[in-house]
Amino acid sequence: MTTPIDLIREHLDVLERSVERTRADGEVEWRTVMSTTERIHSELARFEGVLVNFLRASGRSWTDIGDQLGVSRQAAWQRFHVAVDEAQAEADRLDRASS
Repeated sequence: MTTPIDLIREHLDVLERSVERTRADGEVEWRTVMSTTERIHSELARFEGVLVNFLRASGRSWTDIGDQLGVSRQAAWQRFHVAVDEAQAEADRLDRASS
């Protein structure tokens, strides 16, 4: 199973190779660099959501999460509550299906 961390590593490898080629021949592979950077950003955001979901399921408060992100409790909740609620609903559905 490919994890978000695996995907981020793959994208970082592509980015590193693009930068190395740019240095070698002087041509900027800007399309590859920009699209790869965007994929890394997307995977990091997805991973952050997975992590927040795990932290909430482990009993961490929105205040704890906000403090670690450098934002208020309210800002953390606004940013992640939909994903956390959806993950909880899916877990509940799976529990009911297995019962």
